Amino acid sequence: MDNRVQPPRRRPARATAVATCVLVLVTGAGGARAVALARTASLDPSTLRLDGLTVHVVGVDEVVGVAAADLMGGMAHNISGYVPEDEMMLSVSVELTAGDEPTTYRASRIVARALGASADLSPAGGTLGSGFLSAHGRVDGTVAFVVPRDGSHLSLRVRGSSRSIPLADVDHVAPGHDGHEHGTTQR
Repeated sequence: MDNRVQPPRRRPARATAVATCVLVLVTGAGGARAVALARTASLDPSTLRLDGLTVHVVGVDEVVGVAAADLMGGMAHNISGYVPEDEMMLSVSVELTAGDEPTTYRASRIVARALGASADLSPAGGTLGSGFLSAHGRVDGTVAFVVPRDGSHLSLRVRGSSRSIPLADVDHVAPGHDGHEHGTTQR
């Protein structure tokens, strides 16, 4: 009987090199996947896609506008910025960022919609407009919507996309308001 102790076996250098290469490849692929997921707009609940652009909602402001009583003689027709009492303006601040390719944009493609409604609300104004962005370019602006004060929940969308971003719950018109008004000044 031989009671000698056997020396430990060593792994061949080839197996260690292959395992190291596989580990490096898997780590690199995982890193590339993480970067791709981080750039994906659908993961951010405040982001939409528009023709190669990322539309990020920065903020939403409810603007009540100028009241008819604030205007000389109560006349409100053709006054810029006038919003009747039964409506309000939502000013949505957005940031557009181009991807790897230059692209154009049109703010008219960004719309609002009330929950349960079938029609979109087109922008009534804002600072965004239309333009061109070079690759990785960015522009900030606002898109404004005049909406009825009917208690509805509004969301922001891009025409042709089913994805939306919740914006605001609109309040109700004050009790006793009877709609369109022509105020007069007493003398």
